[in-house]
Amino acid sequence: MTIEIPEAKASESIFTRDFSLLFLANLTNFLGFYLLLATLPKYITSFVPEQKVVGVILGVFGIIGLLLRPFVGRLADLRGGKRLMLAGSAVLLLATLLYPRGDDALSFLGLRVLHGLGWAAFGTAASALVALIAPASRRGEAMGYYGMSTNVAMAIAPAVGVFIVERDGLGYPVLFAVSAALVLLAGSVTLPVRDCRALACTMARGWRAYFLPSAIFPSVVAGISTLTYASVAFYLPQFSEKEGLGNAGLFFTVFAIVLVLSRGPLGKLSDSLGRAAVVAPGLLCSAAAMVMLALWPSNVMLLAVAALYGLGTAAVQPSLMAMATDRAGPAERGAAMGTYTTAFDLGIGSGAMLCGLLIDAFDFHVMYLLSGAVCLLALAVLAAGGGFGQRAGKIHKENVAVIRDN
Repeated sequence: MTIEIPEAKASESIFTRDFSLLFLANLTNFLGFYLLLATLPKYITSFVPEQKVVGVILGVFGIIGLLLRPFVGRLADLRGGKRLMLAGSAVLLLATLLYPRGDDALSFLGLRVLHGLGWAAFGTAASALVALIAPASRRGEAMGYYGMSTNVAMAIAPAVGVFIVERDGLGYPVLFAVSAALVLLAGSVTLPVRDCRALACTMARGWRAYFLPSAIFPSVVAGISTLTYASVAFYLPQFSEKEGLGNAGLFFTVFAIVLVLSRGPLGKLSDSLGRAAVVAPGLLCSAAAMVMLALWPSNVMLLAVAALYGLGTAAVQPSLMAMATDRAGPAERGAAMGTYTTAFDLGIGSGAMLCGLLIDAFDFHVMYLLSGAVCLLALAVLAAGGGFGQRAGKIHKENVAVIRDN
């Protein structure tokens, strides 16, 4: 059965049935992912000792997203995102179950490729669905709340992952089994979601159907800023161990708590003040956090950095994501999310490789100092692109039918 709902008359409520289901699906999927965040690099290093090779293995995950996400976004526009989410869950489940069989650089490289395929399919399709059903006047707020599912997972899973690995009688086999169970649950939660796509007269053609021009600028800023996220997500556990800073999982817990508390309000603030007015201070916070981590590493400073970096990320990510969809038509929001998430993955993948090279050539401290400089580069690009002079921008409110398939 197909139900047509005029977009202009859609409810202004954010937490609808489908939004809530997508929130839960994203939460469980990220729980499975973040269980591996602080533990997988160390697991791979036990088989592959060269940091630059480990950087390539970790970074290929993001490169796969770079190649796949534009096509997933286009398919979501044409066919709806639910099927793509379910296919992504299946591939993620397979990759997670196969990780214990990896034992050399080539096998881990193949597993990261498989993992990246599933991750790109699930995440892009889910984001496209959220962008389509979110009320235009509250899009920044909706993106902020949707992102909270990621942050709740980050607050819980990394520390739990470290606990499982270090606990006698558990270890990596249990870690991968729990991660796989959560991925399976994410697919199960996706099943009741009503598939959704838009029918419109105005749909991008040619290469614009895959890389939406109006989404390129915020995506470039996001991609640059995400280079620094790779330095934290992949290398902080090793840095923490080297400097004697304690359980790195606590960093991710504090980081995520700050994100959970601030993403929604900051997203709402970007709806009223404009996207760039929130993004710019967020980039400054992230730059300061990286410099503090490089120059004054300590147990207390690690938690302070987590809070400051969390505040910066909460300001930057949902605002740029909303900016990427503000000027997209309803039938182009999959392409907008494909463009945005492609840049996001490119930043993570390139960041993992570059950080590995910097650590080998210099040390962790230099790597984090340069990460702070990258945040300032993103700020310069935002200013050069006229971001400081933009308010929320022209929100696309074309009155078309949104098709929901029960």
